Amino acid sequence: VPSMPSIPMAFPLRPLFSEEPWIPMGWLIAMVFPSVIGMSYLLTQEVAFSFWFFHIMYRAQETIIRATGFPVSGWTFVHHQELGGYLTACCFLLWVARGHLRRTWDAVLNARARPDDGDEPLPYRWAVGGLVVSTVAAAGMLTAVGMSYVVALATILLFYVVLVVLTWMIIDGGLLFVTTTAAPSEFLVPLLGTRALGPANLAIPSVLEHGVMWDSREFVMPSVMNGMRAPDAARVNRRHVVGVMGVALLVALPVGFIACLKVIYHYGALNLQHWTYMIAAPDFPRRAAGYLHAPVATNWTNVSIMGGGALFMLFLCVMRLRFIWWPAHPIGYVAFSKYHAHNLWFAIFLGWVMKLVVLRIGGVQLYRRLRPAFLGMIVGDSVMAAVFLVVGLVTGQGYSFLPG
Repeated sequence: VPSMPSIPMAFPLRPLFSEEPWIPMGWLIAMVFPSVIGMSYLLTQEVAFSFWFFHIMYRAQETIIRATGFPVSGWTFVHHQELGGYLTACCFLLWVARGHLRRTWDAVLNARARPDDGDEPLPYRWAVGGLVVSTVAAAGMLTAVGMSYVVALATILLFYVVLVVLTWMIIDGGLLFVTTTAAPSEFLVPLLGTRALGPANLAIPSVLEHGVMWDSREFVMPSVMNGMRAPDAARVNRRHVVGVMGVALLVALPVGFIACLKVIYHYGALNLQHWTYMIAAPDFPRRAAGYLHAPVATNWTNVSIMGGGALFMLFLCVMRLRFIWWPAHPIGYVAFSKYHAHNLWFAIFLGWVMKLVVLRIGGVQLYRRLRPAFLGMIVGDSVMAAVFLVVGLVTGQGYSFLPG
């Protein structure tokens, strides 16, 4: 059958780093995604720089750990840094928003107040009341099936931390594809140990976390916040959009559950996406089983790493807030070891370099003149992905738009 050779879009660096202790650098893969190059050209320079720089730093840390024999794996070291970074980032965001939060709280507590919330998605009292009631109710449901209420509440609040930071990464940073694998138990187990938590507080979250708290590609909050920008441009009341979103969720949830079960039982889960059903699905139950068979105490090494990550994140946040010349954005630090960084770092690096050269040669004027070309890369890549959704139904050939 006649065919056209494919253009290579991925270049593994393993041949360059094939010996110890450089093997972690060999895990880098230079992948080219036209839409990501275009997107990174439109990002601020500090966000694009931080995204690829901190991923290289992550691999360098793993290399140093292998070279020095540090008694913690590279993944454990980096992952707990990120966990500490999440805690600091959430506290920093709440501190930055303290004025708005104070006005919201005053509107809730003061019955005579007339809050200026007409353009908000929900009235302040409804939003705060809904958050409190849903949190208390969710913790009560977990308690009803056997968890401690305190641990259940801590689990939900830590999940909120992840949601807030993830939404900030997407809204403030402009990243189009972000994954986080930070579950509430990964904060609690190193700090408290499994003996203090008890069997129920380990087994029940192993199901809950994998289902709704772990893989951030399915989280709704960043999409909702992005959706709140559309009414501003169209001069539409945000509350009308919230109603449409609510209807969409009510339709999507049952349709998604039914379709998922139908596909699984028709094709067999083991014949479907490898990560979803072979790696991610058994991870938390297997982890909980290990804790039940071999309980562990507080892991002060991992807690110390989390503390170090929290302090470094605080340093990055303060430097960005106080000094306009500071080149690194804190967003890069809480996302530098995950799947999206592994796949996108090189394409973002290319976009960053191109923008840097353009600004140095022609300044802002040349940057604006070339912006349509990079928007065209995004549109063209997206159009090809849409076309191959149809073509693939006939030929079985797909198009590599973004990593899975």
